[in-house]
Amino acid sequence: MSQQKMEQYREFKKNRKEILEKQKRGQKIRKWIGIGIAGLVALGLVVALVITGINEITRSVQARPQYERTEYVLADAAGVLESETETEPETEAPSTEAESESASAAGTQ
Repeated sequence: MSQQKMEQYREFKKNRKEILEKQKRGQKIRKWIGIGIAGLVALGLVVALVITGINEITRSVQARPQYERTEYVLADAAGVLESETETEPETEAPSTEAESESASAAGTQ
């Protein structure tokens, strides 16, 4: 081996504990960063599913008919309400003054 390689090897052997600790520390940091990113992705998927579910429920609730008391009308099967709602036809009132004068003049002759 060359002298330079021998120096590198001796330096490595001398600082081997620190170098290995630094490598292990880097591996642990990368592991936890990976777990954190995976957790954030999973959390994002859960939030997206929850929002989609809420929107579907809201849409289905809004699509249901609203049965409020003022809008609920029963069918008149017996015909009872029909006679009460019939009104007599009104006579037409003259629409202009000229027509009203001619109508009053015709009525007096």
